Amino acid sequence: MSNVTFLWIFSRGIELGVIVVCIFLLRVLFRRKVPRLFSYLLWAALPINIVCSFLLKVESNHTYHVVIVHQTPIIFIDEYVVRIMKRCWMCGTVLVVLGLAFSYVRFLRSLVGCIRLQKGVYLADRIHAPFTMGLLCPKIYLPVSLKKQYYEYVILHERVHISRKDVWMKYLAVGFLGLFWFQPLLWFACCLFMNDMEEACDESVIRKESIEFREEYARALVEVSFHAAKVRGAALGYGNGAIKSRIRNIMNYKQIRLRGHLATITICLLFLGASVLISWQVPRMMQRIKNDENKSSIMTFQQQGTGKDVIIEK
Repeated sequence: MSNVTFLWIFSRGIELGVIVVCIFLLRVLFRRKVPRLFSYLLWAALPINIVCSFLLKVESNHTYHVVIVHQTPIIFIDEYVVRIMKRCWMCGTVLVVLGLAFSYVRFLRSLVGCIRLQKGVYLADRIHAPFTMGLLCPKIYLPVSLKKQYYEYVILHERVHISRKDVWMKYLAVGFLGLFWFQPLLWFACCLFMNDMEEACDESVIRKESIEFREEYARALVEVSFHAAKVRGAALGYGNGAIKSRIRNIMNYKQIRLRGHLATITICLLFLGASVLISWQVPRMMQRIKNDENKSSIMTFQQQGTGKDVIIEK
């Protein structure tokens, strides 16, 4: 990988941090006012920003350069520093990938001897929490210790995950962490993303159900989260997310009117459009500022009449 490619990834990480802050503010605005599905969809701004930056081939060209005046080097971004940063980034990316692979193998080992309960649903005695795993043919796995009265609620929840391709979304989120692990805001964003995913799934299950159904659904959630740790890595767990927030959202859920849906959809579309504009305009603006600075520095050196050559390496 070239230094230019690495610095492109590094600059995109900083740009994504700005988008994460904007999404967080919109989530605060949407809190308890609109379905959580809209908060979940806001996170699409991150991959959209990256894809547009790549397809439009708009690179910020943050390359290092050395200016030598009177044989004295002035280093703005040293190549040696870039190499160290690139190696650290590659090590972090490898660790994220290895962590995902390790969790996948660990889950596979825990599923040895599982029994088929119904189509796409299996019982396993070596797991402690229900989860869904698999990309092409995702399957639901329930622990033997789970009470049978909660099977229905857990299976309904996990089937919504499967229908929405949420397993793919989780792998996409892990891929973002692998590329931009150096951006702490993205780790925070991943936690919020997973919580929005779980709450959106909860709302889809309880949308047309009675208050008694919601109470039993919340009780199943408490039961699972109390007896087992959260499922991490290569699977989607029923007890993931902020449990208090999910239960509060389940019990206080109210459907909004069509006018509210239209207003929220408009805000989401405007925000997604803004993320495309950021990927298009910000690198151009930064490159323009950089070119102006280079021109002004060269003109300053020429006006000094030093008689020495000005060398700029890129």
